[in-house]
Amino acid sequence: MKYLDQDFNDIQFYLIEGGFSRKQFQIMQEDQLFWGEFSVDYGILGESHFVSFKYCEKRLTEICACVPSIDVEESVIVHSSGRLSEMKGIEVKLVWESCNYLFKHYSLHGQAARLEIEKWDSTYLSSDVSAMKYIFPAIDHKDDKPITEIRIERSPQEIVVRTVHTYPNQNVSVFTCSSLTALS
Repeated sequence: MKYLDQDFNDIQFYLIEGGFSRKQFQIMQEDQLFWGEFSVDYGILGESHFVSFKYCEKRLTEICACVPSIDVEESVIVHSSGRLSEMKGIEVKLVWESCNYLFKHYSLHGQAARLEIEKWDSTYLSSDVSAMKYIFPAIDHKDDKPITEIRIERSPQEIVVRTVHTYPNQNVSVFTCSSLTALS
């Protein structure tokens, strides 16, 4: 993969009831795990990330990507925020298949971003966390490389998906946190 100059301000958030057309994205890595009766597909896109929860034949898919629109085939877009940078402080909440879904995010600049990533690295890595990380090419071999990382924590009542996307060209990191919590 060649270096692609992406701007953190271009990340769009989509929440889809159903799946999405994979052919419009570069899927760098993907995996699947199980949480009770749910399966969870997740992956790192050349454009950002996706998480897709599946229960029986129903899907709820979250996509954060630096693309202005997506092909959802026969699916229904439940929420399309436009740019994440325009959603400051806004949480997306939804009841889906006996669970509460919640999405939130924030971005940090400079030293604050570096400190948060150090904290993130030490706090969220344990044996019961599934994780994947992709290091993208930099403009120059001396430059910091953009990184996307996904970590998923599971408990009997909740699954939490955390991501970090670094943009060294802008000295910014974007953090997201999604959760699916069983209704009691």
